[in-house]
Amino acid sequence: CSCSGTDVHCHSRSLASVPAGIPTNSKFLNLNYNQITKLEPGVFDRLTVLANLRLDNNQLQAIPPTLFDRLTQLTHLDLDRNQLKSLPPGIFDKLEKLTRLELYNNQLTTVPARVFDKLTQLTVLNLRHNQLQFVPVGVFERLVSLQELHFLSNNPWDCARSRGLHLS
Repeated sequence: CSCSGTDVHCHSRSLASVPAGIPTNSKFLNLNYNQITKLEPGVFDRLTVLANLRLDNNQLQAIPPTLFDRLTQLTHLDLDRNQLKSLPPGIFDKLEKLTRLELYNNQLTTVPARVFDKLTQLTVLNLRHNQLQFVPVGVFERLVSLQELHFLSNNPWDCARSRGLHLS
């Protein structure tokens, strides 16, 4: 990896896992375009000032439930272009400063109820190009700062199951 100030660039290095020794003062960590299939619980726990985490374009199939719990300063999280089939309930609960969440081009079929409830600063949420057929009623309700919501494009949406979805 290469470092520039508080930015760490580990992209396009054929990595199978997150490398050890990432400086604890890192604010930007780019791990995109690798071959990461699994993230170990606690792998980011020391990176408590991290603001931007790019995990896009890997082969992630699942996320440990407490993976982001110590990343309370995170504002941008890119998980797009992976193979995620589901999200653990509460996965984003500690990310109250998050403003941008990219989950597009995965294999999500639904999202847990209340999974976005703590993301009151979120301005952009991208769920396009998944396998979403429906989302729980009220799942976007607490996203009071949301300016952009992308989720209908190329999802096999089931309108019969979408009662109660209000996008005002």
